[in-house]
Amino acid sequence: MHGKIISDKGKERRKNEGETAISVFKRYLPLFILGILFMLCICQTASASAYDIRITEFCPDTYLKGEGDEYFVLGGGGSLGGVEVSDGEGSVGFPKGAAFSGAVTVAREGAAFRDVHGYYPDYEMYDTTPSVRDAVRTGNFQMGNGGDKLELVINGVTVQEIVYPSDAIKKGEGRVHKLDAATGVWDIRPYYIGQSDFEPLTVNKAAVTAFAAPDGSYKVFADAVSAAKKTIDINVYELTNPDITEILERKTAAGVKTRILLEGSPVGGLSPESIYAASRLSNAGADVKLVSTENGIYHTPYRFDHAKYMVIDGEKLLIASENFGNTGFPYAEAAGLSGRGNRGFGALIESAAGAEYFTEVFETDIRGGWVTDWKDYAAANPQKIRGARAEDSVGGAYLGDIVFAPATFSGVTVTPVLS
Repeated sequence: MHGKIISDKGKERRKNEGETAISVFKRYLPLFILGILFMLCICQTASASAYDIRITEFCPDTYLKGEGDEYFVLGGGGSLGGVEVSDGEGSVGFPKGAAFSGAVTVAREGAAFRDVHGYYPDYEMYDTTPSVRDAVRTGNFQMGNGGDKLELVINGVTVQEIVYPSDAIKKGEGRVHKLDAATGVWDIRPYYIGQSDFEPLTVNKAAVTAFAAPDGSYKVFADAVSAAKKTIDINVYELTNPDITEILERKTAAGVKTRILLEGSPVGGLSPESIYAASRLSNAGADVKLVSTENGIYHTPYRFDHAKYMVIDGEKLLIASENFGNTGFPYAEAAGLSGRGNRGFGALIESAAGAEYFTEVFETDIRGGWVTDWKDYAAANPQKIRGARAEDSVGGAYLGDIVFAPATFSGVTVTPVLS
């Protein structure tokens, strides 16, 4: 009888313990489910973040012998742990703790890349520059000029495969292949080393002074330069006007930081008038540089640097259709008359955003192995320096009333388009 009582109590105790366990399980089941969902979200987020990384640009066939400047770019962001790019013969990874945001450039040799592009990559495969971080290289990774297969591997999983040549990725020396961010496919437009890829910018509520050449071009230019207080950046195909040269010379001597980029191989070569203007400005302290069509082993990104713009104090932007010479900006109209010259147009745009945009363009244009310092050009061409002369005025051939005076408008929306 006594044993029976003990047995019943044991059953009752086990029953109560079971009910308690079930009660606890039911009570915490929602939290348990939420925990599982949270862990799944973390895993999915990490996976999505990793898989957002893509090879967005690469250049396998460069102009340099040995292709020390070959490179690829990863776009996206996050940890680079477990990220590798392979060509089947070797791979390139990253050191422990490496991460990035936006884009990361990996070149074969940092020094060679710097010589060509004018700036260092983020990583280099071979240790040539102490200031550039070393990638983790295994095997012999070198992208084939005639064709190859690249794989982006993340944590052992191939997330992107590129086989070239293809319909979109054509082979060719100096060709740069870019992934279209909007479509996720390779851009069929042919890019070459050094070419920019700026999106058009629209600025609102700008003050714009429109002018016609030869009627009112000189005064707008001269007044804008005369008002400069800190910086003047000029990129122009040809600068030959001695009056413009004199104004720039005075501002430079007064302490305004002046940088000038000229086409180094215009049709017919650098004229004695161009050499005269550049020499005067360089001697006054301006930083004068030339874009050389062929500077030894470095190729220019464009057939000609045909730009005609000027940025003043990071606040004003002058864009014109004419070169900065007597035919486009004749001095005669400064006296209230119209000098003989080319029909052309231009605008002085007062917009910090527009000026900042073109400053970025200028910084891109003025760097690279294809840019020659004027002092180096002068040292190598003493005879041309001695033969320099000022440009003759064309104003005396025709003087008349100014027909189209400059006109200023406010609240203007402007969209500059680059080519």
